[in-house]
Amino acid sequence: MNYFFSKHTFSTTSLIFLLNIFSKIFSFFLIIFLTRHLSKDQIGVYFYILNIQSIVLLLSHLGIQHLIIKNLPKYLSENKKEIFNFILFCVAFVVIMTLLVSITLVNFLTINKDLYILILVLYFLTSLNSIFTTILQGYDKVVQGTFFEFLIKNFLIVIFVLIFFFYFSYIDIFFLIISIILSNLIVTFFSIVLILNNIKNYNVKNFFNFNKYLRSIFYFGLSVILISINSRIDILFIDYFLNKDFIAEYSIGLQVLTVLLLPLQSCIAVFYTKISKLIIKKKFNLLMIQINFLRMLFIIYFLVAFILCYFYLGKLIIIFFSASYLNSSNIVLILIISNLIISPFMFLNLILNVTEKEKEVTLVFFLSLLINIFLNFILVPKYGILGSASATLLSNAFTTIVIYIYFVKYNNWHKSFFKISSRNFQNVQKNSFKIFKIFR
Repeated sequence: MNYFFSKHTFSTTSLIFLLNIFSKIFSFFLIIFLTRHLSKDQIGVYFYILNIQSIVLLLSHLGIQHLIIKNLPKYLSENKKEIFNFILFCVAFVVIMTLLVSITLVNFLTINKDLYILILVLYFLTSLNSIFTTILQGYDKVVQGTFFEFLIKNFLIVIFVLIFFFYFSYIDIFFLIISIILSNLIVTFFSIVLILNNIKNYNVKNFFNFNKYLRSIFYFGLSVILISINSRIDILFIDYFLNKDFIAEYSIGLQVLTVLLLPLQSCIAVFYTKISKLIIKKKFNLLMIQINFLRMLFIIYFLVAFILCYFYLGKLIIIFFSASYLNSSNIVLILIISNLIISPFMFLNLILNVTEKEKEVTLVFFLSLLINIFLNFILVPKYGILGSASATLLSNAFTTIVIYIYFVKYNNWHKSFFKISSRNFQNVQKNSFKIFKIFR
């Protein structure tokens, strides 16, 4: 139990949580500022660009992030000479894929074509920073990666936006994209310095022997592509059936949900690599104890969040944004329910992938995407953005159920997944008191 609940682990989680809090404060301030100085249509364009950026990231990375989390800790302990080859391959792959995907998708953007070059640069730098952050996470340097990728970048974006605003007395999409690009350039520089500082005992003789990497990332990548399309396809349907005003409302709801997920994201950032190590080492008893503990925390958190949001979120949205975004609160409630459904089955995707069941996981995500597309076609024209959020909820519920079926089929230790014995409960309770003692 000390492996997970040591003082170092708790302090790391707390620090990442605080970094995320300050990062989201800057991001939240920026959104409030933009809603006051940009039209609703321009806000919709901004979130539309960010939505396409998310698709670019997932398509261009093609499972590289999962590959890094799975293999980099192994190379650090077993074969350090392979690290440089591995990292160089991952970065080169992402660079090539980002250029191909960005150039392809940017032609489909329904915005001013004068911004195309800037958007391409934005997507390229954002993709690089994302993979650098994942590499630092593989090195167990989660704090450093979080500090630069989230806190520093969001802080710099706000600073550059304010500089442009006070110098030119107005702000528009052009200045906003320039601000994000400048921030990404600074973060890219420091990320490269950190990674190079951690690479030791490298050897590039066998760099071109990367067939094993390509085989590993294929199913990882296909799964990630399907997940990302499934999570972002709703914006495209809203744009097709409705307009960018509704994209703005829906995106504000997603931003609020992101703030609510901060504590959980901090836990996942710390525990994801550790859980992967336990799976590889086949320490299933310890693995289930930790997942049971984290799962209970997630379920309780989402229940409390739903109750609080049901009574107070609408008022807060009116205060911080305006009454025109009030419908965003309903989006948040629906998506909280979706996350609540997923919570009892967290980490099953990771377990199946690490235990060589990538094909089954990919099939499930493909079927889930088809269901989400079908439901969006049916629900968005009739119920608007609430229909799109409901489609996401139902497709996530399908994914969760089928993933668990596969988990039960291929793992004979699945019974412990929902079983918390009295001894396990005492361990959970003991470590809960330990956490509160450290915090105090």
